Formats: sequence, C-alpha cells, structure tokens
Amino acid sequence: MKQNITAVLLSGGTASRFWPLLDKNTFVFQGKEFLYWHYLQLIRTGIDTCIVVTNESTNNSIRSITVPEELRVSYAIQKGQGMGQAVAALDGKLFEEPIIILNASDYYSDSFMTSFTQKITKEEKMVLGAVRMSTYFPGGYLRFNADKTVAEIIEKPKKGTEPSDMVTIVADYFPNASVFIDAIKKHGSDAIGGYEKALSA
Repeated sequence: MKQNITAVLLSGGTASRFWPLLDKNTFVFQGKEFLYWHYLQLIRTGIDTCIVVTNESTNNSIRSITVPEELRVSYAIQKGQGMGQAVAALDGKLFEEPIIILNASDYYSDSFMTSFTQKITKEEKMVLGAVRMSTYFPGGYLRFNADKTVAEIIEKPKKGTEPSDMVTIVADYFPNASVFIDAIKKHGSDAIGGYEKALSA
C-alpha cells in the first residue's frame, strides 16, 4: 500500500569502522550496491519518495547507484559531521511533509518496516524506533517518565547507569519535517549526540 511518507536515508557518515573496505552504501552484495537493496525495500514498503543525504567525498558514488523507476530520489550534501548535520542538510528541501529517517547503512527486516510504517500512518506525533537490550550496548538509551512517555535520550551512559533497557535505532518518524529540522538547527549542531539532543528538545 502506498505511504504518503518521504524516506530520508542518511549516508553521509565517514564509514570509519568499515575500513579498509569502501563505503558501506556502495559495497556490492549479489551484484548490486547495498543502497540499491535499500531502495527496493522502500518500494516494497509502499514508499516512493526518498532523499539520500551524502557527504562531499561520497556524493558522486552515491549518485551513480541505479535508482529503480518506481522510486523518486533526490540528494542533499551534509557539510559537518554527525546525524544532526545530516538532518540540517535537509533545510529547504523538506517542509511540512511527514518523513521517516533511516540510516542507509542499517537494514531492517521487511516485517519490521511494514509494521513500523503501518503504525506511523496512524500517528500524529513523533515515533522513535528502539530495541530492548539484555546486555549493555554503547548507544542511546530511552529514559521514561512515570507515565511511560519518553523523557529524553541518554547517549552512551556508563555501564550500570542505563536509564532503561531500551536502545534507540535510527528508524524515526516525524509528522512534520520542518518542526524537527528547526529543532536540529537549535539543538543538533554537535557532531556527537546532536541528533539525540534535538529529539529530546
């Protein structure tokens, strides 16, 4: 079923943990670049519009990846480092439309993507993706209020001080893109944790 959502794929990272291999998004699996398989999954999920955020060093290689004809793709170049700067690159390209932000280097199951998009189409507020962890993971942990609503995201707390067992993943829905972009401009300039600060604003 077609979804009235623009997908934002963040592919502007430096991929330092992937060294000495090439950028993850252009790495070839079964004859096609990893990002191409992402494109196909978006189509299967019912999404037909996508913005890919690149950086200056990967922009040309990302743009060279074939785009399936069922998907409309445009590009934005992030100038600084971090997810906050990636979202800041969307300023002037997105306005009041609903968006889902995904890491281009993360690939979730079709069942997750389908259930997630079905849920968010019924929501008029932000929806964050998260997973329950049984052991410590150096990620962003959700801290909840007494009524179980999310109070804030604590980025990489020390082991033993985690506020919950729920760790965020980059699968975030915003019913109005401009509201989150404005929050990024106010709170999200830090290379480390800037995106999470904007989410908590």
